[in-house]
Amino acid sequence: MATDTIPFAYRGKQYEIDLSPENVERFDDDMTKWIDVSRVISTSGGKKPAPAKKTTSTNGSANGSVDTDKTEYYAAVRTWARTNGWQVHDRGRIPGEVIDAYETREEASKK
Repeated sequence: MATDTIPFAYRGKQYEIDLSPENVERFDDDMTKWIDVSRVISTSGGKKPAPAKKTTSTNGSANGSVDTDKTEYYAAVRTWARTNGWQVHDRGRIPGEVIDAYETREEASKK
């Protein structure tokens, strides 16, 4: 039974496949031989997002404030990452290389 959805990209197209744990292992093993001889296209040391402005809660207090800009930014990064073959969790830290790839994509579109 498929329990994991694995996104990946090939020749400019985005795909995702639902796999059982056994087939996830097989997929990973098969991909490893190609990944081992591939280049990573993201750069390290790219720009990190600037700290976002905080908005205050409805009662105007700083306590319980929500960092809306940052939340929206990271949601956009996660959506882009999944669409482009990266594995990211719904919550928690997004790996730096994923953020770098996202930022590089944004810089390339401005040129």
